[in-house]
Amino acid sequence: KARISPIAGSASAAVLVVTVCALRAIGYTGIITYLPTMLTESEGMTTLISSVIVTAMLLFGVAGQLAGGRLSDKYGRKRMLVLGLVLAIPCFMLIFTNGAVMIFGIMSYAFFASFCYVTSVTMTQELLPGKTGLASGLTLGFTMGIGGLGAAVVGLVADATGNLSGAL
Repeated sequence: KARISPIAGSASAAVLVVTVCALRAIGYTGIITYLPTMLTESEGMTTLISSVIVTAMLLFGVAGQLAGGRLSDKYGRKRMLVLGLVLAIPCFMLIFTNGAVMIFGIMSYAFFASFCYVTSVTMTQELLPGKTGLASGLTLGFTMGIGGLGAAVVGLVADATGNLSGAL
């Protein structure tokens, strides 16, 4: 029976975490990028109101990062990573409703999607001992770059279909 070294297992687990982070970054960057357009065009909000909502969303994201990092120290990285992502999914769907429910969805999504951000960085650093720079670069730089590319693809799909909400 072939033995898998702990380093190989850690590397494959790190790849999984980075992949999950990249997918999360596509959703989060897509929402940040296109939310003002959705709010002004679909909801009839002013640019000022949509900007305030996006600012509040980013602040809720910061609160989520602080909470997620603190709780991952107490309850475990994997548990908090999964919890944040699982709770972010229904909140994401609420973004495509109207009124107060939509605003609640935006803020909740920002909180829970960001909840696992710090946790994923720390988790990847722990999975790649001695490679803190690589782990940080993958989870901070690479995944955010993928998020930006994903947002561009969302824009292409929205332009092609004429449906921004559907593209998101």
